Amino acid sequence: LDCAYFEYDDGDCGSGTGTPGDCDYGDVADCDGVCFGEWSIGDGYCDDGSAGWGNFNCVDFDYDGGDCDGGDSGTEFGEECETEEWGVTITGVIACDGECSTLTDWIGDGVCDSRFDCAETGWDGGDCEGGDTGTSDPPTGTCDGEDLGSATGVAVAAGDSTDATHDWEPDCVSLSYHETPDVEFWWSPPVTGPYSITTYGSDFDTVLSIIEEDCSTVMACNDEAASGDIDETSALEEYMYSGVDYLIVIDGYSFSDYGSYVLNIAPGL
Repeated sequence: LDCAYFEYDDGDCGSGTGTPGDCDYGDVADCDGVCFGEWSIGDGYCDDGSAGWGNFNCVDFDYDGGDCDGGDSGTEFGEECETEEWGVTITGVIACDGECSTLTDWIGDGVCDSRFDCAETGWDGGDCEGGDTGTSDPPTGTCDGEDLGSATGVAVAAGDSTDATHDWEPDCVSLSYHETPDVEFWWSPPVTGPYSITTYGSDFDTVLSIIEEDCSTVMACNDEAASGDIDETSALEEYMYSGVDYLIVIDGYSFSDYGSYVLNIAPGL
């Protein structure tokens, strides 16, 4: 009953932010009911929980005392900010993900960096061509890929991605170190059922994606197959349909992750 419709349990829940008295002095239960320092409300930074601490981005706290601009991000992208690295305070700018980035020399360096791909930072100083690349949604016009038919087995595709271009932005990870080369393959399951698709055998940190046939929706994405995976390869297990074409994309995690890749496709989970 802790919501506005029931007047926050008829007052028992205070203003809808948890049971009063649960938090230590100076703290208050935030929008998620987690105790956090009340001092952060209205401090000029939008505390929306994305940074790993208090979430005051709700009407009960007036959207963090106005810091979150009526429920929006509240961050002033491109504005100067300060962050601490190794005990030293460094000046940077607020990137498009709302985080303070000190990599300002990457803006306008000729390579589209997704962290600066928004209007407020000039689409990475013009590197991102008006926001057409480096976004979370796959860009259009990049659906070309090698046709693998319905092949299955070990190394149905193998090669080198060193000279490949960057066409896709993985859905499961925000690439941190510039855009990376990727290679694409069209594949259609020989029969309807579950399939295991992996990059085992590749010699760089891969990111694996499956794009649906309309070439506009990321069906699945994986960065690392398992925690502690030595060669940092990727794996996906999906139920797929015969007669449907899927675009499989092998990407690298960072700008230095490219080279020899292997794509394996096997029926069954």
